Amino acid sequence: WSAAQPLAVLGSPGSGRSTALASAALGFLAYASPDGVRPAGHGVHLCGLPDHVIRQWPALADGAAGVGTVVGASDPRRLARLWELAASGELRGDLLVLDDVDRLAAAVDSSRGPGEGLALLESLIRTSASLGTHLALSAPLAAASARWATTLRTRLVLGASQAGQAAVAGLPRGVRTGDLPGRGVLLGAGPDPAQAPECQVLLPAPAEAGHGPGPIALKEIPRYLPLAPHAPGSSPPALWAVGGDQARPIEPPCGSVLVMGPAGSGRSTALRVLESVCVGQAPLVVDDLDLCTAAELGRVEQALAEGRTVLASALTERVATSFRGALAELRARADLVVLWPGVGPAAQAAGVSLRAVCDPQAPTQPGRGALVRRGQAM
Repeated sequence: WSAAQPLAVLGSPGSGRSTALASAALGFLAYASPDGVRPAGHGVHLCGLPDHVIRQWPALADGAAGVGTVVGASDPRRLARLWELAASGELRGDLLVLDDVDRLAAAVDSSRGPGEGLALLESLIRTSASLGTHLALSAPLAAASARWATTLRTRLVLGASQAGQAAVAGLPRGVRTGDLPGRGVLLGAGPDPAQAPECQVLLPAPAEAGHGPGPIALKEIPRYLPLAPHAPGSSPPALWAVGGDQARPIEPPCGSVLVMGPAGSGRSTALRVLESVCVGQAPLVVDDLDLCTAAELGRVEQALAEGRTVLASALTERVATSFRGALAELRARADLVVLWPGVGPAAQAAGVSLRAVCDPQAPTQPGRGALVRRGQAM
């Protein structure tokens, strides 16, 4: 298999599709130039490989040499983000492995919306060669006639030992695979498209591994992040949130912040944490700004007019329907912390789409949200 062309592994259950992808990934990692140095950017990203396969070959584990992002269908947000990076050319030189693309596409749909998974998959297949991103994927035999598979020339067909299976897989008349796992037929690998040589997937050697550091990996944002205790009299650490592709600490805000979210989303707690990292700005802190009296709202408006930092919280619904006064001014000028961004009119209140930063697996996790700063959400 030439990594310059996408590889599709089509097979029946138990035919060795996942093992074939693991073998391809390890072969790609083990590649070295004549001087023994791994080319820059030559790493793998693994989507959907079963845990037992990764346990069998630890060289494919998260953090192993040459391995970037390891993600499954259980983390749709990170999975969709990885596909988007690949489709935009950010994974040039790397191999993207997609095991059971139908299941993965459905997971992407849950993060980006109906139909977006297949649309991204088709974009990946269509542009991977021109973008320099290598692609290896697996699917059931019936996927041979799927729209996304029409442009995949190189195919490894496994587990099509019966005439009906061979016909579904698109094998030439009279050609079938063997019965053993990993025994298959390779299509489109040679100069003659009519050739369909029989082949056997090689099991990687136990010591087979990649070289050097892996590509940049998308990190999982933790569900719980307790602040480390600090000594009495000392300053607390300036850490209030982590986020982004690397789940790194986010810089404390340098101005006003409006925290919005439904009841129970953690607005008051977020406000207290923000107050602890903005103490040097002597901020005016107002919890439940949407419930304040006219006099209190006037005090907030005056503080904003004087350029003072204001930290405030309010219900998302109230922010979305406020068009004048302190709430509307904060919504337009301040950084926005949108808790539970997939619930209610959060996108309307923030003024930007929040779908890409929502976590479908934890839509109502207290404290989980999005930061909207200068019109950009993260």
